[in-house]
Amino acid sequence: MSGISLRIFIVSALLVALGSALVVGNVAVGLPTATVAVEPKIISKAPNELFNVTITVADVTELYAWEFNLTFNPIVLEAISFIEGPFLKDYAESVGQTTLPLRTTVNNTGGWLFAGRIIFLYPEHGAAGSGILGYVTFKAKVVGMSDLQFSDTKLRSWDSTAMDLVAITHTSTGGFFVYPLWRDVAVTGVVAPVSVSAGQSVSINVTVKNLGNLSETFDVKTYYNSTHPIDTRANVTLQSGTEDVIVFSWDTSGLTLGNCTIKAEAILLGDNDTSNDVSYHVISIVGGAAPSPPSLTLPIELLIAVIVVIALGAGGIFLYMRRRSAKK
Repeated sequence: MSGISLRIFIVSALLVALGSALVVGNVAVGLPTATVAVEPKIISKAPNELFNVTITVADVTELYAWEFNLTFNPIVLEAISFIEGPFLKDYAESVGQTTLPLRTTVNNTGGWLFAGRIIFLYPEHGAAGSGILGYVTFKAKVVGMSDLQFSDTKLRSWDSTAMDLVAITHTSTGGFFVYPLWRDVAVTGVVAPVSVSAGQSVSINVTVKNLGNLSETFDVKTYYNSTHPIDTRANVTLQSGTEDVIVFSWDTSGLTLGNCTIKAEAILLGDNDTSNDVSYHVISIVGGAAPSPPSLTLPIELLIAVIVVIALGAGGIFLYMRRRSAKK
């Protein structure tokens, strides 16, 4: 095979391999997974106030139909209405089609709302990308909390060979309603030795607690003498009312002898009470361990010489005493 033919063969093989890697069994590989979500994630409204949540879709391809069932706490919230969003509707109109509603049902006794849409008639391709599927209007009834979670979601594409709708793999994420909203994480304690020898490693135990009514993810930072960083623990997650102990290790090498103030700080964007975000602990840095006494170990050659001298001396004394005894 000539050099040119060999290069053409290799390029062709690579292209075939790349195509096989991108499509396996008509399922895209390496592309983002579609997501259906409630936005915003956290809502807080006083009783009798109305608010909207947006149902979004992201990273979808060949979308022909969608549906969802959104659940809520009917003691706290009342579902008022659903309005279709522009994502599928605008695409359908752009290809000369329309969207037909599946049954929109609101059940304020059971605490759920069902909605869906489908393109009719089926165009050559479905909608792709990200956008808004619809809007749900709620009324806050009382003080309290409610999950806004999907009990079911479906995204559908069209199989022109089978002449049927087929499922699109996707994930879904919900939201959360709470009133009154209180976000508060605190550092409730710092435990460490009261003194340490310079150069030693110190364990610093920082207790943090979530005093708010939401699950929170935040950072915990430690410093000495206010501004010198020790370490950071990022993305600490605590459920409401729970606490945890974060352990930091501090190398005291090179520090000046005397008192050092340890500062531990919890950092949460939107914290309602920052007065409890910081706690302190004082550690005294003292002189290092006493130096070891000089080694008494002798070089092996010197040790052998000493043993020989002692042996010769002992032998000489023995012979002298023996001769002296013989003369008597």
